[in-house]
Amino acid sequence: MKIFAAVVVMSGLAAITAHADSLSKYDDAIISAEVMDECHIVISGLMSDEKTKAAGEVAFQQLWASLDKQDRAHHDENGQKADFMLKKRTEVDLTRGRELVSAKGCPALVQHAREILETYRQ
Repeated sequence: MKIFAAVVVMSGLAAITAHADSLSKYDDAIISAEVMDECHIVISGLMSDEKTKAAGEVAFQQLWASLDKQDRAHHDENGQKADFMLKKRTEVDLTRGRELVSAKGCPALVQHAREILETYRQ
C-alpha cells in the first residue's frame, strides 16, 4: 500500500512539474514585483493588476488541470487544492522577494526585476 501511495504522489508531482513553466513565470513576476515594491520603485506600466491577475489565472488553471489529470473524480476538490497551492506559492514568492532585497540590496536586483516585469507589458 505504501508503494502505491508513493507512486500516486510521484505521478501527481510529475503532472504538476509538466506545467512548471507557467508557474515559474508567475513566481518570477511576483518576486520581481515585490523587489520593486520593497525598493520603492514605481512599477506603473510594467505590470498592471489585470496582467498580474491574468498570469495568476493561467498558473491556477494549469495547476488545476494537472491535478484533474491525476484524479478527475475530484474536480471541485482539485480546484480548491490548486487555489490553496497557488496562494501558498504567492506567499513564499513575496517572502523571497523581501529576503532578496534584504540580502542583496536594491541596486543589484532592480534592473533584473524590471526586465522580468517588462515581459508582462503589452
